[in-house]
Amino acid sequence: MTAQALAFAMVSISLSACAQLLMKMGMMNVPTSGSSGTELIFKVSTNPLILGGFLTYGIGAVLWLKVLSQTELSMAYPFVSLGFVLVAILSWLVLGEHLSVGRVVGIALVVAGVVIVGKT
Repeated sequence: MTAQALAFAMVSISLSACAQLLMKMGMMNVPTSGSSGTELIFKVSTNPLILGGFLTYGIGAVLWLKVLSQTELSMAYPFVSLGFVLVAILSWLVLGEHLSVGRVVGIALVVAGVVIVGKT
């Protein structure tokens, strides 16, 4: 993987992780119980955090297309798993979610796997 493709991949993955955080924060303000499908669609489609999450995710997806144009899929796709790592860390830092020992070990294994794939 070239340095440029790696940079695009990391930005794309970071944007996708941030998008997940924005959408989670948006859904924390959307009461879902007792809402009809139409009401829920309206609440979701008018929530700025959720809309920002969709926009951020879309930009990340466009950047990911650049990565795919420059890199073998079997080399690029394992990097997507770093999104899980970023989401876990951001959820802990921003939302105060708990990171158990098992999650930390899992995160370390994911990172190790991406390093191994990236070096071969």
